[in-house]
Amino acid sequence: MAKDQFGFGVEQDKTESNILTRWLHSQVAGLGIFGGHAALAYPIFSDVRRPEYSAIVKELERTAGRMGVSVSSLDISKNPFENLLNPFKGSYYDRVNKKIQVAQRGKNMNPGILSHELGHAKQNPKSLLTKGSALGKYAQLSYLPLILTGDEDTAKLVAGAGSAMAVPQFMHEMDASVKGRKLLLDAAKKSGNKLGFMRSLGSFKGLPTYALAVAAPYMMYKYLKSQDQYKKSKEN
Repeated sequence: MAKDQFGFGVEQDKTESNILTRWLHSQVAGLGIFGGHAALAYPIFSDVRRPEYSAIVKELERTAGRMGVSVSSLDISKNPFENLLNPFKGSYYDRVNKKIQVAQRGKNMNPGILSHELGHAKQNPKSLLTKGSALGKYAQLSYLPLILTGDEDTAKLVAGAGSAMAVPQFMHEMDASVKGRKLLLDAAKKSGNKLGFMRSLGSFKGLPTYALAVAAPYMMYKYLKSQDQYKKSKEN
């Protein structure tokens, strides 16, 4: 406890929170969330060198051909984290042009990722699940009102809304993973290879990053709250 000029203890007032202090604290939380996303995404783009995987990949490419979908591979060894800022430098399914790109550090495609993207190709583009997944792109917009408001109840409500917006995208990715796993198992069987249970879940590899996207707005709110950046309504 600080002391005054007469040696008596005095309590120091905490710095008043405002938009600037919330913005500064949000940068710390944002870096943490980004770091978590990078840590989850990095293993996904590993170069798979298992001999049996190349045969499974070929079967998946044949499946893609029968679906009228083209497949290309992208080596991201030189810039492994570029895809975090530029989605077109990662793995994705282009529904308009019916094209799949699989990115990895090296030349060997991961059959789990390829099967996941093929799972997207099998989804109905007109379904509510597919259309609703677009909301996930706007979930991070909830960060702004979390910075602008100083009211704890409002911030909690905004964080909940932000997380809710990301749920349809998570469900969309889960559905693609389920469909992709079926394709992966079928390709393994046709190629004469048997996948263990854990390897058969390869199409779910990217799902944790979408789970983090759901949690991110609430994590931002909780961090700002822990730094005393909000006040209860009755205190305002």
